[in-house]
Amino acid sequence: MNAFLQIADNQQNAHSKARDRGVERRMAKLVVKSEAEAPMVASASDKQMFEKSALLKQYRHHVRVRREDLLAGPHGQEVRALLQLLESLSASSAPALVQYVMKARWLREADYNTRLDVLSLVGTAIARFRVRNGLPPFDDSIPYMDEAPTAFQVIRKLLTGVGAND
Repeated sequence: MNAFLQIADNQQNAHSKARDRGVERRMAKLVVKSEAEAPMVASASDKQMFEKSALLKQYRHHVRVRREDLLAGPHGQEVRALLQLLESLSASSAPALVQYVMKARWLREADYNTRLDVLSLVGTAIARFRVRNGLPPFDDSIPYMDEAPTAFQVIRKLLTGVGAND
C-alpha cells in the first residue's frame, strides 16, 4: 500500500470512514449490471400525461382555495346558501336559480372577481347536474336562432353583462 494512503487512513476518524464507505456503496448501486436493474424512463406521452396531471392538481387546489376564500369572505353566509341551492338542483329549478341571482343584492354589489367565482360555481354545478342525468354538460342556446337563453346564460349576463343572446 502507498505510504501516503496509509498515513491518511490512520489519521481519518471513524465518522469520516463510514461516510466514505456509504458513498462507495451508493456509487456501486448506480452501476447497472442488467436490463432489469435499469431505471424506467418515461416516454414522451407519459411525461405529457404526468404534466397534465400535475396541472390538474394545481387547478383543483386553486379552485378549492378560492372556494374557501369565498366562504371565509364578507359574503360567506350568502355563498353557503347559494351552494346549498346548487346542491339541490333539479330539472325544474333553473327559474328559481335565476330568480335567486336576480334578487341577490350582495352578489350584484360584490366585486368582479367574486362574481366570476360565483359564476364558476354555478356553471360547475349545472354541468355536474346535467352529466349525472345523462345529458351533455353544456347545451347553450345559439345566438340569433330564436332559442331562449339557458339559465347559465341568463346568470352570466346578470353577473358579467356578457352574453344571453345580446
